Amino acid sequence: MTKVELIQASRIDYQAYATFQREAYRDHLARTGATDSHMTPEFYRWKYHTPAGEGRIAVVKEGDTIISSSAMAPFRIHANNSTLIGWHCLDVATLPQARKKGLFFSTLEALKESVGSDEIFFAFPNSNSIQSFLKLDCQENVILTTWIAPFVNLSKRLFNEIKETKEFGPKHDIFIKEFLPDGPILERSSGYLNWRYASHPNNKYVFFSYEQKDHCLGFAVARKAHVMGRDLVLVMELWGRRHCVEVSLLKHIAAWTINEGKKMMAMMSTTIPLFFAIQACFFPVPSFLLPKRQILVLDIKSHEQEKLMKKRWMIQTGDWDVF
Repeated sequence: MTKVELIQASRIDYQAYATFQREAYRDHLARTGATDSHMTPEFYRWKYHTPAGEGRIAVVKEGDTIISSSAMAPFRIHANNSTLIGWHCLDVATLPQARKKGLFFSTLEALKESVGSDEIFFAFPNSNSIQSFLKLDCQENVILTTWIAPFVNLSKRLFNEIKETKEFGPKHDIFIKEFLPDGPILERSSGYLNWRYASHPNNKYVFFSYEQKDHCLGFAVARKAHVMGRDLVLVMELWGRRHCVEVSLLKHIAAWTINEGKKMMAMMSTTIPLFFAIQACFFPVPSFLLPKRQILVLDIKSHEQEKLMKKRWMIQTGDWDVF
């Protein structure tokens, strides 16, 4: 019988854990041409200590060596004028020599069973792992739309109302409280956003704030990235009091993109309507053309919260932990 140990994130040996993750993903990284430079102890320590609390890691060991693991980190979920904890399952990994033994499923099961009756378990599985999540009674909620702006020059425009800022603060919290939709949506607050972006140990993000008379009417976050062999700019966050504000933010980021020497932008979002995305020269990519469909799956144990399964969750690029 497989022995799965559930470990609080503060008790993990991050040096050994980072080494395990690099070895487990070595073949995948080689196939995709990606680097393992982000897989550092500092990265996992940051990732598993969110503003909502401490993560958990389910591990299977051979002696003192981890051969398979799955992790999850807590996030606040806002919906129906209330807040609850959602556990994002991530970093599912097994060493090549230990695969096809059911270890992957065992670690997932241990994590899911540790989730409280008033909490949510969610993930963005790939095509290889989605069947395991469905076997655990998770249900598909929404396929994230991938948007591409292949002709950035056509939409670039600078707006005097949009400023770059180094961190999020009180004016953004006021905007979030007054104008962000009720969800279901992962936490958006200055504390969370500063943890997610300003405190990220590897990536550098740029914050754009749309302001009039010292009031925030929207904001966005972007970063330069190398994805599938292409240099581009990823839009991580995009929120506006009205969709026209979001279009302005995208056009402003397009001008910034050109200035940074990039020619393409991309984002994942379930929140912006097609009409407004096209105004900023963003076009949806059919999911069958993508190497991986970004699907959100959920498990909710409480009958009182079952309606959250049926609602279309509002997801953006930054909710997916890879970027």
